[in-house]
Amino acid sequence: MSQLLRDYDEEALVRWLFTDPSLIFSSFSFMFHEACGFNLADWELDFWFSVKRQALGLSAQGKPGDIDVLVVPKFRSDRFVERSMAIEVKRLFAPREKRQKSPNSFGASQVKGLFTDGFPFAGLMHLVLAEASHDHDLFPIPIIIGVNRHGEYVHGETVQIDPAGFDVAVRHSGRLSKIDLPYFSGYNVQMFQLSAEGERFTSMSVNENRAPMRNPDCSENLLRALKRFDVEPDCSVRFTYGRVDIRHKPYFDEADNLMPLIDDPGATVSSFTPATKN
Repeated sequence: MSQLLRDYDEEALVRWLFTDPSLIFSSFSFMFHEACGFNLADWELDFWFSVKRQALGLSAQGKPGDIDVLVVPKFRSDRFVERSMAIEVKRLFAPREKRQKSPNSFGASQVKGLFTDGFPFAGLMHLVLAEASHDHDLFPIPIIIGVNRHGEYVHGETVQIDPAGFDVAVRHSGRLSKIDLPYFSGYNVQMFQLSAEGERFTSMSVNENRAPMRNPDCSENLLRALKRFDVEPDCSVRFTYGRVDIRHKPYFDEADNLMPLIDDPGATVSSFTPATKN
């Protein structure tokens, strides 16, 4: 896995999202609330990444070839496979010189396949990485630090804002809202404005999104397969009042190297179990 965020592939980018509760909520909450309700306290969500269709008893010839993100909710340790969620993920890179270019694939056929397979809830998530603009294209924005006795704003330092990522996200959201998706599918656009080096993001934006509706053709065979699916989750997220706990399974690349997922194990908003190799 490259250390540059701009070079992460889809699976690595999804795993990176699970290093921080705010990233999880901003990226996936469009699916959570319809399946589990708006009060997530006492819910735990088990996540699997890149699940092969055959592992769930599905035909190898169907679409998508694998399930990018599979989510099975638990409430006080009881699994609710009838509320399971399948999410197709598309990683899109918007280079500085070609920001208006439309992607080759939006993922509509894969989402249709998830509903044909009979998942209770299915959705599409686009992760848009916007390359940083040149310095001369940045907007200077003064920071307001107070109001004087005449009612006038008092400005402090001036920061340079890169507006390109937001423009890309709004433009892409408009395209996504017009593609041929099933009316009961959810979708979300998550934009990350990259730093000049491409190693981190400087801002993010959630724009067009839509909650899913329950699949009217939910498959009983698939639900039985999900009940039998006993593979250890790649990640589990537990919600309690005022707290989010994230537990990761150790993640290794093709060379059997441990991939560090946690940069700040001491984060106050969540407790983490850092990945360690046995």
